[in-house]
Amino acid sequence: MTTQVNLGVSSPLLVYSATGGAWASSGGGLACDGSCAVELDSIAFISATFYYTASEASVQVGLDGTLVPATASGAATTTASSSTLGTHSARLEVDVDAAADGAFVLTGVVLDTELVESGSAVNATLDDAAAAITYTGFTSSAGSDADDAVIAAGDFYDGTVSYTATAGAAASFEFDGSALYLFGMSGPSMGAYAVSVDSASASLNASTPGAADTSGALLYFITGLDEGTHAVSLTALGGLLAFDYAVAVSSGGAGGTATTTAGEAATATTTAGEAATATATGVDGTVAAGSSGTGAIVGGVLGTLGGLFVLWLAYRYRAFKKAGGTGDCLTMLCGRPTRAPPPAAKAKAGTFRIWPYLKYQPKYATGD
Repeated sequence: MTTQVNLGVSSPLLVYSATGGAWASSGGGLACDGSCAVELDSIAFISATFYYTASEASVQVGLDGTLVPATASGAATTTASSSTLGTHSARLEVDVDAAADGAFVLTGVVLDTELVESGSAVNATLDDAAAAITYTGFTSSAGSDADDAVIAAGDFYDGTVSYTATAGAAASFEFDGSALYLFGMSGPSMGAYAVSVDSASASLNASTPGAADTSGALLYFITGLDEGTHAVSLTALGGLLAFDYAVAVSSGGAGGTATTTAGEAATATTTAGEAATATATGVDGTVAAGSSGTGAIVGGVLGTLGGLFVLWLAYRYRAFKKAGGTGDCLTMLCGRPTRAPPPAAKAKAGTFRIWPYLKYQPKYATGD
């Protein structure tokens, strides 16, 4: 099942470069004022779409080293030739007229990818404060209580964050599933870090272009793993690193609940066939779990109405039988009810019964 992963321009998964110019903040995006490039390297996806506005600019996009001219403004999509999940690199290059201010602004990148091989996807959120995570050299606290002004200004999941400025500091945990997201902070004040999942590793830099540091940034994403238990390590390489929370995605079949290997309850269930997604709100992703609980509410209402109908049916059938009706409930509801014949009237005292074929009274007493 295909899922979209939205990358805000501040995501460290996007690598920026420029020659004869620079990337700079522009509204909710990043503007290029010369010859610039942005690349998404070695990520498993089916297609990648770059969203931008452009005027007086030459834009090219490509996949795995091949570039082709793109539309002047709007969106440019690169798709794998087989249209199936695979590890690729996507790149956009732009040349802007030096006299054209704000001629190109990148507003985001969207990946079409797959999180689970089959069945529905189930998100399991693991907060940075969870006991399942082992830290070395990190400080964990409420965001507002952080002793670093950049961290204290952030907005964090469940209000907590774990951060470090020490190279070699590490956070490690295990998860069950086939895909993983890591969220934290990015921006000019942040530093470099490495992530390893089992034997796969990547080095990234959270010091992204822009005038402000951003919380809720997607620091790392991996998919296409074998369904099962995986070991994760997040290591600071130098500079400030802030980790907020992780989201593991597993196959729930017809729906289910994911748990971490430490047994801590995960926060997500989804309905059958519904994909788990990471959706950018504002700058970077807020992971949305599937189920809203609507099915449970509707089921409860229908169950209550069904119970009331059974009680009403029992009451009506009892009244039907007391009134002399014959037949079952279906006869009562759909057929024409029949009543038992009334009992024969008793002869009154002091009178004589009329005997068949005789027009006179017998000469002997009949009794009562």
